[in-house]
Amino acid sequence: MVFLVIYDDNHPTKSKLFYSLGCFMDYFTTKNLVEDHFIPAIVKSSSKKVMQYIPEDDPLENCRLVVLSKSGDVLLSEGVYANPDEGLKRIRSLIAKNV
Repeated sequence: MVFLVIYDDNHPTKSKLFYSLGCFMDYFTTKNLVEDHFIPAIVKSSSKKVMQYIPEDDPLENCRLVVLSKSGDVLLSEGVYANPDEGLKRIRSLIAKNV
């Protein structure tokens, strides 16, 4: 699975990338699970390859998490929650559903 984080590099806060993703990935367990089960990628929204994953109504005030299956299907697409408990919960759930 691909763990894709999309942010707007032209936004003054860079879509709160460091804050939101930092909180989401705060737990050591979450970091290990992502490392063991995903291919991580952090990409600027200006990249033509990721534009398809950003809904038209999302101004990227917050960075966006998109999880893709091996076949390229979108398994999750949402703003990154700045909460380590939610981060761990969501990662565990994705792994359980797609193992």
